Amino acid sequence: MPTQIETTLLDLVTTMTQITDSESEVLATVTHLVNSGKVVLRGNFAGHLIPLR
Repeated sequence: MPTQIETTLLDLVTTMTQITDSESEVLATVTHLVNSGKVVLRGNFAGHLIPLR
């Protein structure tokens, strides 16, 4: 089983914004990583998923 990465939402978004200038790409990637379980959030958002609209 692949290893899950534990991080805060702030750290994840900050890292993604360093990789791309596209806000929609940041949002899509962060949403996918969190909702797929590849990234587990710590801190205030621990245990939460990102709702899709």
